[in-house]
Amino acid sequence: MKLTVLLYWIFTFQIPSLNIAQDVYIHEAISPETKKEIISSVHDVINQYEKNGNFRNDRDGRFSDDKYLKFIALFAGEAQCIDDITWTHQPTHFSKYAQLIYENLAESGLPFQLENIEIQSIDIDDTGFYVVDLSMRKRLFAGINEAGNPVELRRGRSVQLEMRMDLPDYLVSDARIQYVRLKERKNIVQQLLELPSKLLNSHTNKQ
Repeated sequence: MKLTVLLYWIFTFQIPSLNIAQDVYIHEAISPETKKEIISSVHDVINQYEKNGNFRNDRDGRFSDDKYLKFIALFAGEAQCIDDITWTHQPTHFSKYAQLIYENLAESGLPFQLENIEIQSIDIDDTGFYVVDLSMRKRLFAGINEAGNPVELRRGRSVQLEMRMDLPDYLVSDARIQYVRLKERKNIVQQLLELPSKLLNSHTNKQ
């Protein structure tokens, strides 16, 4: 294993912090107690995503079948995730994404860090499930180049992501990822148009 990847495994893993966006939207029917339960469940999924998403056994450095199974268990049945290990950034089924890592990065695993994780909204859908939208930055230290070969990314390559989870109202602890996708970049006009509603949401949530 190359030195950079080795140092990553030794020094960089830590439990990712989860923040609440300043302009977060929270459905008015969600009580403070339920909000705490939702945030706790979402934080647990984020922890498991980062811990198991490297697919590497912490003891011997080999590909971990256990982490593979724990990672795919975080997703809902038809969930899509972004292929962030190649340069195509195409959406794919989460099981195909895990298989891609197994076939191409079994030797090094997929070292990465999640940064700037924020809850953007906590809503309730038509079925009564809680729906949580998050934004985050994922910094990857390995990937697959255009020739299809595994490469080490010493400085890391960052992608801005959006993640959605849903949680059944009858079992809030059972949060599942519905999708992971690239975050859309909004132009300055879109940002200015959204500013009044963000300020209103911020004021409402502080009350």
